[in-house]
Amino acid sequence: MIYLKSTNREAQHDPLAQAPEIRLDDPFSALPHRESFVLPQRENLLQKINAAQLTLGQQGEYSEVPDVPLHVYETLRGKRVLMVDDTAVLLAIYSRFLVSASDGHSDFVLHLKHMQKSDLMDAIIAKRPDVILLDYELEAGLKGPDLVAPLREQLPNCLLIGFSSVPSCNQFFIEAGADGAVLKRVNQIPQTLERIAEVVKSRG
Repeated sequence: MIYLKSTNREAQHDPLAQAPEIRLDDPFSALPHRESFVLPQRENLLQKINAAQLTLGQQGEYSEVPDVPLHVYETLRGKRVLMVDDTAVLLAIYSRFLVSASDGHSDFVLHLKHMQKSDLMDAIIAKRPDVILLDYELEAGLKGPDLVAPLREQLPNCLLIGFSSVPSCNQFFIEAGADGAVLKRVNQIPQTLERIAEVVKSRG
């Protein structure tokens, strides 16, 4: 079970983030038609989930792999989905579900304060992603849309998706040439995963 208090700079301006504390033990439990969900029963997935948590500085381990909507799993399975953010706890929250939805192929880049734009670019390119979920407000004043053009040049076959918690910020990704933009919400992860899958499917 994870609890998150909204301290991210973008989340503070999200008019939809009403709860100061968000409970994330099973965000899919309230959705109907659970027979349309799949639960990848693979020990290596659980190991990858917990390894990601450890890498991102989070304590504790999960004991099971979360189930994800079937159509999301079918769309993202096997794709190297890379989430780029400057907030470790957000990466940790999404890691559990992205690893499950991609069948273990998701990865994560945490933008640290000392990293220059070139350092971040190198870290992203080294992951060889198929899909990038790119935060808007990164460290040291760097904006996600500023990375769209250089990433497009270096990774021409990669889908670039803006991933901000502020709706107006996502428009800047579209103007910069991204393939799409998805509103990042920690209290609506199922809907967020579905939107990511829709963008990937539409561009496939």
